[in-house]
Amino acid sequence: MPELCNMTLGGLLKLNAEKYPARNAIEYCGKSWTWGDCDRITDSIAKGLLARGVKRGSHIGIISSDNPSFLMFMLAVHKIGGVCVLLNPAYGKTELEALVEFTDIELLAFGERYRDTNLRELVESLPDFPLLKGTIFIGESAESEELDALVKDGASVGEDAYAGAQSAVMPEDTANILFTSGTTGSPKAVMISHFSQVNTSITQAGDLGASLDDKFCVGIPMFHCFCLSATVFSAFAVGGCVCFPESLRTVNIMKTLSESRCTVFNSVPSLFYALLARPDFASYDISSLRIGLIGGAGYTPEQFKSIEEGFGFTLLASLGMTEATGGITVTYPNDSFKVRSTTVGHFMKHVTGFICDINSGKELPEGKTGEICISGFMVTKGYYKQPELTKLAIDEKGRLHSGDLGYLDKNGNLHVTGRIKELINRGGEKISPNQIETCLTDNDRRIKTAKAIGIPDVHYGEEICVCVILEEGAEMSEDEVRAIVRRHLARYKIPKYVLFFEAFPYNFKGKVTNKILQEKAIERLKEQGLY
Repeated sequence: MPELCNMTLGGLLKLNAEKYPARNAIEYCGKSWTWGDCDRITDSIAKGLLARGVKRGSHIGIISSDNPSFLMFMLAVHKIGGVCVLLNPAYGKTELEALVEFTDIELLAFGERYRDTNLRELVESLPDFPLLKGTIFIGESAESEELDALVKDGASVGEDAYAGAQSAVMPEDTANILFTSGTTGSPKAVMISHFSQVNTSITQAGDLGASLDDKFCVGIPMFHCFCLSATVFSAFAVGGCVCFPESLRTVNIMKTLSESRCTVFNSVPSLFYALLARPDFASYDISSLRIGLIGGAGYTPEQFKSIEEGFGFTLLASLGMTEATGGITVTYPNDSFKVRSTTVGHFMKHVTGFICDINSGKELPEGKTGEICISGFMVTKGYYKQPELTKLAIDEKGRLHSGDLGYLDKNGNLHVTGRIKELINRGGEKISPNQIETCLTDNDRRIKTAKAIGIPDVHYGEEICVCVILEEGAEMSEDEVRAIVRRHLARYKIPKYVLFFEAFPYNFKGKVTNKILQEKAIERLKEQGLY
């Protein structure tokens, strides 16, 4: 097992610039930047930030679509010890306002547009905050009048002062603040250190078998830990190249995969499906692809197979969480198809994994289902300004509680069976939604996907509602759905309610948003006079 690397993100960039100065580090819309270019540009921006009063520990917000400006501005902040607060550009004004204030942002950097949102207008609509000293437009290609002005300010910063600011940054310092997806509540601000970010990315690059010659396509947002660790900084870990599409529209992703001859593509299931569904998918030459990670949401073995065969590469299952900097498990490329498509693999190097009883916290043996917990360098420093929530997530033994349920098989591969918060409590019986969902999709091919949720009930506390999406052209009755469950599972797991949907609500990670689905289900049941 390789030793952990005691390095900052700025140090990693500097190392690549020294080793591979003329090799491409970034490609975007026909333009490219070498490692030497990236080091020089980020130095100029970092000096400008110092001149503007940014220092070690300053919180700098970034709200932008994914492009070279976002990445290089973030790296410049890292070089002088600032903390990047990565904000979802899909946030509405109220959400953005709350998070800018809560995370004590001192300078807010913004890009051009995100989908239909003019980010300048969004940022300028924000009220004044006591700590927010200014905003800066960063553009898309590390070029903007405001960045030019920032660089000019940096000319006043001497080399000794700049070197001193860089040397003061420690690997254990917080590099980024990322937000949890908030499927069951408000997003929490997760603090990620330079040390954990660097070493998680080195580990994931190793699991991908990545090398200097690999080109990583950015297909999911950089404010998400999956992209940041497994794509962007995994490329940095080996001196590979980060390839940005013009936007995250499927047509632009396909163009980038093809024209940049990308070799690594990591994504969530919903994006893989959307790309495969394009009528012109087969017209793109993506034969350069060799490997990719899939995570963030569930899928069936059939769906896994369609993705792997459609893209013509080796697909690796992975489990990750923001509080663990990114991935915590992964399958091996030489694992059987069954292992790669039905498990999330083994715990990664330097990750110590446990399956714990959800009531006592006692560690459970193989084959027993409990909460998936981990310890190791990758565990978050905590939730910003939320010590009580941090104590709930990280126990006195230093174990991070994932909130996911699962078990280890005899080969050490992890099987995820659901979420603790998603357990349906019907009259005191704790029911796993995943068990019902798997029962349905495994036993009737007319069912494309199913989601079991709890519906509040006066008598039982919660009743089971199964939401079903059928394969195109298929027909099925509510009683047929109940009959499948009746044949295979205990009687108390038979759903009281069955609803058919054409689509489920998803968040940016490709996960079904339970709260919204529950609201839609209750609304439908009321319309039918059943609730």
